[in-house]
Amino acid sequence: MHDELTEESIPLPKNWSQSARHSLLNVFGLVRMSMLAGRKYLLNQGLNSTAHIQRLETEVALRREELRILGARMKRVTSQRRPQYSLIERMAILVLRAMRSWNQAETARHFHISDDTIRSWLHRADYDSLLQTSQPVKRFPEFVRYKIQQIKLFCPTIGKVKITETLARAGVHLGKTTVERILQEKPIKTPKYTLEETSTCEIVSKYPNHTWHADLTAVPISGGFWTNWIPNALSPRRPVCWWQLNVVDHYSRRAMGFTTFKSTPTSKEVTTDLDQIIEQSEASLSTLS
Repeated sequence: MHDELTEESIPLPKNWSQSARHSLLNVFGLVRMSMLAGRKYLLNQGLNSTAHIQRLETEVALRREELRILGARMKRVTSQRRPQYSLIERMAILVLRAMRSWNQAETARHFHISDDTIRSWLHRADYDSLLQTSQPVKRFPEFVRYKIQQIKLFCPTIGKVKITETLARAGVHLGKTTVERILQEKPIKTPKYTLEETSTCEIVSKYPNHTWHADLTAVPISGGFWTNWIPNALSPRRPVCWWQLNVVDHYSRRAMGFTTFKSTPTSKEVTTDLDQIIEQSEASLSTLS
C-alpha cells in the first residue's frame, strides 16, 4: 500500500505554489501578532525595559533585512549605471567610516563602490572639496534684499550702519559690508503675491475658554496597523497604539489638558475626561483670581 502512494498517484492541488506563498505571508503576520501579544504581557507585568529591548532587537533585524534587499538590487546594476553620491553624502560616508573603523575595502563593500573611489574621496577631503554647496549657507532670502533696498529708497539719507542696527532690532543680523553690497546690486523687482479665493468657515472665539478644540488621535507604537489578511488592519489598541485626547483653547492656543486611552474610547469615557478637564480649568482660574 505504501508503494502505491507515490508522487505520480497523488498530484499536487491546483495553484499549490501560489497558495503556499500566500500562506507563508499569513504565517509571518501571525508571528507579528504573537510578538505584540508577548510584548503586551511584558508591559502588563511591569517589564518595560525587557519589552523595549525586544522591540529594538526586532527593529535592528528588520533594518538589516531592508539593507540586504537594497544592496542585492544595487549589485545587479553595473557600476557605470549606478547613481552617484552627492558631495554631502560622500562626506557622510567618510564620517561613518571613521565611526565604524572600516578600512577602504569594507567601506566600498557596504556602499557598492570601488576602493579607488574611497581613496579619491579621502584625497579630496584634504582640501574641503567634499564640503562645497551649490548655495552659500548664510544666504538670506530675496525678501530681505528687497526690504533693504526699499529702506534705502524711502530714506535716502540713512547709512549702511543705521540699516544694520535697525534690522538687528527686528531679529535679522547682517554685517554692514553685506548691507553695502546689497545696496550696490541691481534693484529687485517687487514680488508678486497671489491670493486664492476660497470659502472658509471661521470659528468665532472672543475670549479665553470661549471655544475649545477636542481631537482624538491614534498614536502607533509598533510601526503600523497593516496586516496580511482581511480586514488588513490590526486592532487599534495597546500594544499596537495609544488613543490620545487633546483639548486646546482656540483663543489663547493654550493646551487645556489631555488623556491617554489603551483602546478606542467610548463617548462616556470622553465626556467624563472632558468634565475633569473643565473642572481643572475652573479651579486654575479661581486660583489666579
